[in-house]
Amino acid sequence: MKKCCFCGIKCTNSNRAKEHIIPDHIQKRYGLPKLEINNSHSRIVKNDFAGGHISIYEPERRMTFSGFLAGAVCENCNNGWMSNLEKSVIPFIYELAEARLDVRELSPQQRSSLAKWAFKTASVLSDSVTAPQNKVLISHISEFYKSADRCVPNRVAVFAEQSSERDHLWSLSPTWMVSTDIDLPKELLGDLSRIAYKVFVQIEFLMLIVCYWPFNELHFTREPWGGEQLTSLEVYESQDINCLNYFGKKSEAFLMSIGVHLG
Repeated sequence: MKKCCFCGIKCTNSNRAKEHIIPDHIQKRYGLPKLEINNSHSRIVKNDFAGGHISIYEPERRMTFSGFLAGAVCENCNNGWMSNLEKSVIPFIYELAEARLDVRELSPQQRSSLAKWAFKTASVLSDSVTAPQNKVLISHISEFYKSADRCVPNRVAVFAEQSSERDHLWSLSPTWMVSTDIDLPKELLGDLSRIAYKVFVQIEFLMLIVCYWPFNELHFTREPWGGEQLTSLEVYESQDINCLNYFGKKSEAFLMSIGVHLG
């Protein structure tokens, strides 16, 4: 029997919520419920993960947005703190999604609310898909739930940017730009990268990335155009490459523009 991914209570037929991974109020506003998600699940191809909804590979399963439900969220969480979190972002998330408000204009309180909302969404998405790797850590989901104000876990970063193209996408990505001035064994880097995660969600023009790398001597990096960091972590600007020159869509470039520097 599944347990609620947040509070850990057993989810039965009587207490399991019908939690939409893409929230119901967003689906209704943008006419999504009956639209088909072509890559709701993805597969490993030649040992490389083919990345969520942004995938060129044939889907293993087809469903509509309204049918894209979380199987492990209880009604108490769904109707309690999760509902309150949704209400906290509704006053401005539509403005961001419709590009009537720039992510750089968010107040500190709005940044905090959006970061929490992004982490909640990334957690539910990670727990609900059959992607084989690079999900939000269960320990992070538990830490988020148990924190006094649903705080984003330590050393987890949330980035926000707006695209020039509206879309509704998601991806669990294992791919990072990694720079280091420390001599680390390749085996250690491989082990770290398997624990790291980078979860991308796009709603209309709004793009969000929730990410983590398990190394104490680490700074996240972003390209100069690469959006706003919504949490309090220090971020380095990377001048080495401009992903906008290599990807056809800004969503793909944004996903790759977030990296890490070790040392």
